[in-house]
Amino acid sequence: QNAGQKLGSFLSTSFKVSAAVGAASMLALGKSAISAASDFNESQSKVRVVFRESSASVEKFAQSAAKNLGLSQQKALEAAGTFGNLFTAMKITRPAAAEMSQGIVQLAADLASFNNIRPEDALEKLRAGLVGETEPLRTLGVNLSAAAVESRALALGLAKTKDELTP
Repeated sequence: QNAGQKLGSFLSTSFKVSAAVGAASMLALGKSAISAASDFNESQSKVRVVFRESSASVEKFAQSAAKNLGLSQQKALEAAGTFGNLFTAMKITRPAAAEMSQGIVQLAADLASFNNIRPEDALEKLRAGLVGETEPLRTLGVNLSAAAVESRALALGLAKTKDELTP
């Protein structure tokens, strides 16, 4: 009977420990889920504010991001919103900014695959490049110089002379 009592005591203690560990795991999972939901809502709100009437196309694009780009819907929304902020600050229309942002997110996924890096890393390198940092782009095989940018801007008819170009 002594062995039976010890086994019962052991099983009882084991059950209590398992229950406590399970409860702690469930609590951590719950906090993680709440945080993820909050992040998603913030990213969705950002997209709606930045793109306004054009936000629906960005939201639809983000819904297929996990399957098509290797990015979660939340990460795709966040990235598109960040690029949209940059583009609208450049006085680009919201519909054009939405289209360009989706294109940049797609490009980042392609560059990530090609260079065997995380899509988030490619997104950051592209964002850096858009604000004038050329070194991150070089790691992706893009070599921009001021002369090349000036030459292309003139070829596109954005200015008649290089003196008309601004940063």
